[in-house]
Amino acid sequence: MAAPSSSWPPLAMSAPGEYALAVEAGWSQTVAWLMPVVVSVYAAVAAVIAATRPKGSADDTPPWLAHWPR
Repeated sequence: MAAPSSSWPPLAMSAPGEYALAVEAGWSQTVAWLMPVVVSVYAAVAAVIAATRPKGSADDTPPWLAHWPR
C-alpha cells in the first residue's frame, strides 16, 4: 500500500528547512542533503504502517511508557 499522495507536498516543502537545520547543527554540506531524504522516508514509512495497522489492534505501548498520559 502506498502512502497517501496528500502527504507528499508538505514533505517536499519542508526539505529546504531541514537542510538548513542540518547545516546549522554543524553537519557538513556534503551530508546535510541527507536530512530531508531521511525525514521524508521516515514519514512515508510511518504513514504506511499507520494506514495498514488493523483498527482496534492491540496496544503496543512498552511497559516503561505506559504511565504517560495519552
